[in-house]
Amino acid sequence: LVVVWQLYRSRFGELLVATRDAEERVRFLGYDPANIKLVAFVIAAVMASIGGAMFAPIAGIISPSDVNAAASIMLIAGVALGGRASMLGPALGAIAVGYGQSTLSEQFPTQWTYFQGALFIVVILFLPGGIASLWPKLKGLRPRRLVGATATATEQEVAA
Repeated sequence: LVVVWQLYRSRFGELLVATRDAEERVRFLGYDPANIKLVAFVIAAVMASIGGAMFAPIAGIISPSDVNAAASIMLIAGVALGGRASMLGPALGAIAVGYGQSTLSEQFPTQWTYFQGALFIVVILFLPGGIASLWPKLKGLRPRRLVGATATATEQEVAA
């Protein structure tokens, strides 16, 4: 996450965001969006390979049956659940999916996929930005009376 955060703050990160949002404008500014996307893909592939290399000692053994469509779908579901627009969202989604998969499969061996599917539906319906968008929403619901009360008390002190 630190590497991605640093990349996002760099000049290349700004170029990536610009390419995502307005590819024609980036082309007009003299950059080749195909090369930018190629470099982004290479960076993502390197990060994925590091993640795979770190996963192998944890799992012990990885067979071809472990690399199937269900594993890829769970990765995408983790990003959707966490929120793809934030940096912390995919990590939160991966933790939630992994925890839900291990906990629910132990308690409900045959029905755990239904519970996880219902969780995805609820999050997509009520939190389109994913779990990561929950914190700003809760922060926005905080009462603002304290700010006004402090300003009023300060104004009263100045008037006195």
